[in-house]
Amino acid sequence: DSQKAANLLFSLGVKIGYVTDAGKAYINNGKGWEELKQYSQIYDKADVVYGVTSKYSFDYQGSIFSEFIAQSQKNWAILADEADVTLVNEALTPHIISKQGKDTLKETFLTTWEIAKDIPKKYFNIEDKAVTLTRAGKKLVIKKYADKGIETFKNNQPAYFFIVEQALRALYCLKLDVDYFKDGKAIVLIGEGGDAQPGRKLQDYLNIFIELKEFMGYNPEDRIGSLMYLTNLLRLPHVKGFIGVTGILEERLAKVIYPRAKIRHFESSEKGKPQEEKLEEINPTREGKLAKVKKLVIELIAKGHAALIKVGSPEEAEKLEKLLRGVEVSIIDARKSHDPDAIDSIVKNAGKPYAVTIVTGVGSRGIDIVLTEEVGKKGLYGIDADLSPYSLTTLQFKGRIGRREGEDGYWIRIYSLEDTIFSEYPSLTAEAKKSLASDRSPENIENKIAILQTRILETKLRSAEAQTKIWEYTGKFWEDALIQYQQVIAKYGIKALYTILLKDVKNLEKRRVIQERIRQIEENINKDDPNLYTQCTDEILSGIDPLIGNYFEYINVYRQRLDYLQRHSKAWYSVFHTSYIAELAAGIQKAYRKTLRDMSGVIAQVIEKHSIEKKTGLKLPK
Repeated sequence: DSQKAANLLFSLGVKIGYVTDAGKAYINNGKGWEELKQYSQIYDKADVVYGVTSKYSFDYQGSIFSEFIAQSQKNWAILADEADVTLVNEALTPHIISKQGKDTLKETFLTTWEIAKDIPKKYFNIEDKAVTLTRAGKKLVIKKYADKGIETFKNNQPAYFFIVEQALRALYCLKLDVDYFKDGKAIVLIGEGGDAQPGRKLQDYLNIFIELKEFMGYNPEDRIGSLMYLTNLLRLPHVKGFIGVTGILEERLAKVIYPRAKIRHFESSEKGKPQEEKLEEINPTREGKLAKVKKLVIELIAKGHAALIKVGSPEEAEKLEKLLRGVEVSIIDARKSHDPDAIDSIVKNAGKPYAVTIVTGVGSRGIDIVLTEEVGKKGLYGIDADLSPYSLTTLQFKGRIGRREGEDGYWIRIYSLEDTIFSEYPSLTAEAKKSLASDRSPENIENKIAILQTRILETKLRSAEAQTKIWEYTGKFWEDALIQYQQVIAKYGIKALYTILLKDVKNLEKRRVIQERIRQIEENINKDDPNLYTQCTDEILSGIDPLIGNYFEYINVYRQRLDYLQRHSKAWYSVFHTSYIAELAAGIQKAYRKTLRDMSGVIAQVIEKHSIEKKTGLKLPK
């Protein structure tokens, strides 16, 4: 895309550049692409910068901590293709810049991992990829830690229970080639849309336990240096607006996230209309489903057709590939999502006779298959072999068929009761799954699918509504700059933590040193020194102070537990950095099975009970 833009606009004096996830920047000089020695110069030298939307957010955050702040020295507009992903879904993901953490709990992690592997399944519950120890499970964990001689466990049982639950979650809930894949000695996460997310890590110690599972070793967990959402970026003064283009959009979700955005519809008269076969049945097992897909594909290939097949994960793609032994198969999944040359090569051949292309969610959007004349006459077969949690994903894949006038094609669905919608949301789909197992009539299947996808969308909408309230609060800091946000942490957070710490420290000498530290903070806080703010933030989020040891580490665990319990609303901890987080976590755990609005009620009660606004001077949102 950047090359096409450069061909058109360079002669008009418009400078085109692009940035990569690998941290490289290029600018077109009229003869070719020149790599810039200093990455941040791209925002100074180029008028148009192509890249992944999240990269602009990360670049802005990085510039706050360096001398290069070129991005905010110009006014920009953001033009986003595939806006349902780049502007809507991406808005629900925090963009975190991490700093290397100290490995202060290595013995704890290694011991916990051995304990978790030895806990029978009857001692914990799994629901929607979350693990909770039973009462008997907690008693067993207490005994196992005592046997291992971990003394600190006695005073921090809730924190250790959480770490055990995370280890169990890594063991039983997060699967290789479904939730992540291995790239050498690195774990690469697979996003909701099926794309690879290199450089991103699971928080809450999950990455540590996944690395222990896959590599029998781990890298220390990074600490959060700064956190920002896409909506924060779009509200900054130097970003004057945005335009998104997409073939399909969940409008209700878009309006929750961007209430002032205008949505306009354009009809295309050039597209074909794929013939859709009725969904006659839903298979009880994945194996049965894949066997039917295999049978259909072999029949199609024998007639010279081309087939495009969507599955739920790289793991499922490999299983189907093995079933189709003797048939030439190409796969587009998370492992290829950041290799555009490989994807282009596969897409160029996907419209030829006898071509079989298997894709996950990442191949359900943005690919444009050009059919040969022979396949154009016969029609491309699109086989949807995974029931997605979102109807939008289904429609996106359907949109790969009949892309042009005269290319009608065929649309076939082959689903099972073990598809993604059931594995990702077992608690929401349990009742419907029983109904589908007993009543497999086409009417019941279509009705239940529509109800399930609507219910999951409603859950996502409630999460988005809660996040917009958080954005209203954190956004006022981001509009001025990240420094002001850190200033608030420095002014109120660290003072509050040290003050609370005084209640637990009995040693007079340590109390004197802590009181002196509070005095220094109060004295220096008005110097407006960004380094001081960064230092205070680091001090809050890690256990680096030798006087305190792991005290902050366990506050951090409670903070992470809060994040863990709100998988769809991960920014609460950007507001609260005090030990009240322990009580917040306990209250929210009780409210978790209700709605996010119930959770905000619990938080409001804790704020009022502890007079947080009065003590900190912060005016928190109701």
